[in-house]
Amino acid sequence: MKDAAALFEREREFRDDVARRGLDAWVEPFGAEGRMVSARAVRTGPEEIRAAMADSFALERLAIDWTPDLGALSDDGSLGFTTGPSLFTWMEDGQVKRREGRYLTVWRSNAEGRYEIVVDCPVA
Repeated sequence: MKDAAALFEREREFRDDVARRGLDAWVEPFGAEGRMVSARAVRTGPEEIRAAMADSFALERLAIDWTPDLGALSDDGSLGFTTGPSLFTWMEDGQVKRREGRYLTVWRSNAEGRYEIVVDCPVA
């Protein structure tokens, strides 16, 4: 396995873009067959993922933060994973709400050489 520095950088770009642009930025890294897995469902493709996340991104003062702290790339650099802590905060009934966890994301290099999400899921 190769060092995941390129994936860590892609993950940070993704996080920063979501902070700036919200839902559109969340959906973009998922390829046509990209999947977002939750305890309730598996969503496939950008349209299903957008629909599943729309209510979350409509929350008052939503902030999502995550940082990769472990990852690896295949020897040829075409497939890899990242994982790390995540934090969702938002306002509800005048109070700040928090949800802490960890995530696991599997990335694949597309035809343009840019990493896209194959599977993204919370793990804790």
